[in-house]
Amino acid sequence: MFKNPKKSVLFDQDYDALYALFKTRWNFSLSSYRKQMVQRRVLARMQKLGLNNVNEYLDYLKKYPQEFEGLIKSLCVPVTSFFRDAQTFKAIEQKVIDPIIQNHRKSRALIKVWSAGTSSGEEAYSLAILFLEKAPEIILSQKLQIWATDLDQKAIAIAQIGEYSQDKVKNLNPHLLKKYFDRTQIGWKVKPFLKQLVRFEQKDILKSEALDWEGLDLILCRNLLIYFDEKEQKKIVEKFIYALRKEGFLVLGRVEFLPDSLSRFFKTIDERERIFQKLS
Repeated sequence: MFKNPKKSVLFDQDYDALYALFKTRWNFSLSSYRKQMVQRRVLARMQKLGLNNVNEYLDYLKKYPQEFEGLIKSLCVPVTSFFRDAQTFKAIEQKVIDPIIQNHRKSRALIKVWSAGTSSGEEAYSLAILFLEKAPEIILSQKLQIWATDLDQKAIAIAQIGEYSQDKVKNLNPHLLKKYFDRTQIGWKVKPFLKQLVRFEQKDILKSEALDWEGLDLILCRNLLIYFDEKEQKKIVEKFIYALRKEGFLVLGRVEFLPDSLSRFFKTIDERERIFQKLS
């Protein structure tokens, strides 16, 4: 019968062994994540599996490597749908996309966007829809490129297929649903002309190779920083600063903040919606 694992048992010297296993076997660093969150997730996984201590969990990981994927998914629980948080997307439309479109029409430059931690793609496709609604000509001129990245390969595979259940598209009005999706047996599938605007890739944002772009107009990274400790948050935001063009926009989740040491690089556009603009 399962006994509730105690923190004093789970998170003593044996906890280092868990970190070491992830690093050596999967080249994945748990130390970058907030320790309290990792503790909660590991305890939950152990309870679900009926394991009593970290040694049993380590043995289970070695015997069933698929558990690695289960724990990682529990660390980055994707809760997403099209236009999730309508007020946030309204603010993005008015305070971010409108200025980007105005600048594009003057410069005729390629609009470049990064959806970091995109999960199964709903956020990236939502951005593409907003841009097309504001400037439909960009589809013909091929002047919009959205890069969308996530650590979860299965989520990226779903995004690349672009087929979603009715629940995922519930925030779309019927006009947009008909315009940008085709009906399928299981739900709705993104139309090819929309799909071609978004390129999905599996990337670990903490690794140096996660950043291949610069001169971005917009980075959308909602509810991802909260999973990491302060040191890693700073590293990620430093990458964003490098990647953004002058006066480019950064959108974080409502409960997230810029590291104090890096806030000087931005001005606040919308404090509630965590919209920032890189200072020129």
